[in-house]
Amino acid sequence: MTSQSKTVLFIVAPDDFQDEEYFIPRQILEEKGHQILTSSTLEQAVSKSGKTIDTDRLLGLINEAEADAIVFVGGSGCQKYFAMKKSHQIAAGYLEEGKIVGAICSAVSILANTGILQDVKVTGYKDEKKNILKQGGNYTGEEVEVDGLIITARDAEASQAFGEAIAQALEGDK
Repeated sequence: MTSQSKTVLFIVAPDDFQDEEYFIPRQILEEKGHQILTSSTLEQAVSKSGKTIDTDRLLGLINEAEADAIVFVGGSGCQKYFAMKKSHQIAAGYLEEGKIVGAICSAVSILANTGILQDVKVTGYKDEKKNILKQGGNYTGEEVEVDGLIITARDAEASQAFGEAIAQALEGDK
């Protein structure tokens, strides 16, 4: 870990999180020297392809002081967090603290349902476009969008660009 390293907290569903949307950005950030923490509602989470990972924090124990950025990972399992008050509190809390809040693919609806995308330029999975617009977000459909502290990505194919955008934001080179 370098003196400029930051901590990034990834939130994954306990099952069916999208592999690329977690592992690719994680690898990019680790290669840049950043520390990664992973959280879910269970102590282990299973990806869409069946990979099991250990989590560092249970979702209910997260606080805004432990990381410089938070990233919600997509995949069909993330729908569990769409209406979960704790996920909304985490997203809003990180943003209120002036920290980076990211989401990729379907997970962008977690941010939309939190109410933090009002007049924010955002992208996400096409099936979530209607919800994003309903919640006041300005949906673009682009690969990645960075609007202030909010970073969103369209889908798994955008995982590389998403990871790079988070790394750039952490380095202050927006």
